[in-house]
This record gives sequence, structure tokens and C-alpha cells, in this order.
Amino acid sequence: MLSGKKLWLLVILSSQLHASEVVQDSAAPVPEVVRIEKQEFFKELGNLLQDQEFSALMQAEKRGVRFEEDEEGQLKPKQPVGFCQGYIEKYYPKVFVIRDRFFLMMKPEQIAQALRDIVEVFTERPWFYFVDDQTKFNLVLYWEHIVDQCAFINQFLKRSRVDIDSGEVFFLEDDYEFYSSTSPFANRNMRPLADSIKKVDAHVMADFYALCFDYLVKLFNEGILLKDLKTVERYYRELEFVIDKLRASVYEVDYQEAMRTGKELICLLKKKLGRDDLQFIEDSYGDDDEAKRIAYEAHFLGA
Repeated sequence: MLSGKKLWLLVILSSQLHASEVVQDSAAPVPEVVRIEKQEFFKELGNLLQDQEFSALMQAEKRGVRFEEDEEGQLKPKQPVGFCQGYIEKYYPKVFVIRDRFFLMMKPEQIAQALRDIVEVFTERPWFYFVDDQTKFNLVLYWEHIVDQCAFINQFLKRSRVDIDSGEVFFLEDDYEFYSSTSPFANRNMRPLADSIKKVDAHVMADFYALCFDYLVKLFNEGILLKDLKTVERYYRELEFVIDKLRASVYEVDYQEAMRTGKELICLLKKKLGRDDLQFIEDSYGDDDEAKRIAYEAHFLGA
């Protein structure tokens, strides 16, 4: 993906992926694997956020210091490291930890590098984000997990602002407060985090959204194979959001072609299922007469 490779939706026709395999893989549970060494650190996310030793480690990462254990099991500083070596290489990454314990403690240039690390892991060795042994990893089982991780990162990128004077990064679930005249941010000189990242690394944002596109396409393809029109429509809408983020990037031409192919596949699937847009909307609203009336109006009003 980082090399600007072409991605074609027609890969679903490849003999390497059969519908029966998709159904079987999708039903399989995600394996529980614990990273080697220091298993006591690998708890549920809620426990991680409250664990004092883990909190110390996260605070140390803020200063670029890694901890190791001495003979008595106490944490002590080791050597300065970056986000990837100090966290991704040592722990199973959690997107909430990445957001709250790293991104919010970093400057925009550090976030740009961390984002680069995340993209490279998911591109070059996605198995390492979840397990230790590549031979036990089936990527198909993790498509949705990767998309979920990327969705939270996108939310952070979209709703965060940078104080231009101090370089501090702020994230709000409801970013309306950034624009309110009564908010504590009203008198700050702020700009979107995404703009600050682009000033540092002009390509990392496009690489991130191209990564999102790649995995959304896999889920779109799976929906086509399973003849699941609702799933196909859902992921196509998400692809429309992502393609907008890739405008004027090196990916735009190839991925716009993929979008056109995707639209054609949706039309073919609808014909195969004997359904048109109105029938699809009716199915979404419900079966009773009132629901069908609302669906009919929504369709012809362009809803």
C-alpha cells in the first residue's frame, strides 16, 4: 500500500477466496494469544488504564524512556525509544491507550511518526498487532478488527485540535465546544490536528486513509460474495467517506477506479437478487404499510 500499489475490487473473483471459506472464517472465534514475557501486564483494557505500573510505563514513554524490570521485579529506566519500539513492539496495542496515553501527550510531529508506525505495522506485518506467531494468524479473521482500530484513529484525527502557540493537542468527543464562544478554547489559537500533521508529513494522512480503504474493500468484497446487500451498501458508504480523504493524493486515480467498479458490482448484485433501490429502502424501513409509505417518500425525495 505504501508503494502506491493498485487495488482492484475485482479481486473478489479470484479463485483464492471462495464464499464457503469466507463463511467458515467469519464464524471462527478470534484466538486469544498472550504476548511472550511479562504476561501480568496483559489485562483487560480497563485494568490496564488503572494499573500503576502500566501508568508509569505510559508516562515514561511520554519522555521517550523505556522501562525494564530489575532483579526484584521493579521497573527501572532503560534507554530512550520511540512509540513503535516502546509500545507496539512490547504490548498488544489498544486504540484507547494509543489515543489517551500517547497521542494526547504528543506534539503533532510525534503523532505523525506514530501514525506512520501504525500504518507500517498494518501494511507490512498486521499479524504482529494481534499475535506473536505469524503461522497462527489468519488475516481474514481480523479485517473488522483492523477497520475498528482505524475508525477510532480517524475519529481522533477528525475531532482534535492543536494549540498553535503551545503545540498541545486536544480531543473532544463533541468537537462543537471548539467553536463555542463560551468554551475554554475560545481564546486559543487553534487549528485542526490533521492540518498540523500534513505540515510535518505530507503523505502519512493519505497512507493512513489508503490503509482504511484497503481493509474496507475486503469487507465490501466479502459482502458481495455472501450476497449481503445491506453489508455491501454499508461498506460502500464508508468507502465514499474515505475516498474523499484521498483526493489529490497518489492513490486517488486507482481508488476512484475501484469505486466505479464497486458501484457496478452493487448494480449486478441487485439484479441478481431481483431488487431495486426502492425495494431495498422498503426492506430497511420495515414490512408494514406505514413503513412502506415512508420508504416510498424517502426514495422519491432522494433520502
